[in-house]
Amino acid sequence: MFFVVGIVLLSATCLTMGMIVRDVLPHLEPKEREYFRAWFHNWGTWKFSMAIRRVWDQHRSLFPKSRKRLAFGALLLVLLLSPGVAALLGVVHR
Repeated sequence: MFFVVGIVLLSATCLTMGMIVRDVLPHLEPKEREYFRAWFHNWGTWKFSMAIRRVWDQHRSLFPKSRKRLAFGALLLVLLLSPGVAALLGVVHR
């Protein structure tokens, strides 16, 4: 049961970040767009981290009243505090 909760929270968190990237993608420079087209290839690199930071800042300036950033933060917090993460990592809570 907790495993399913962890998967759902992880999926919702990733989906919310994807929605933020999708909102900002047309406003990014072409070089930065390349990092998101090859998402899995560039994952974890320094340039990819900087591109995510730029997306976050750009989203904040373009959409100041958007609640997607708040939803992402809340989902990430719940994901990290949930027993579903413990089930995914194999940690037993007693």
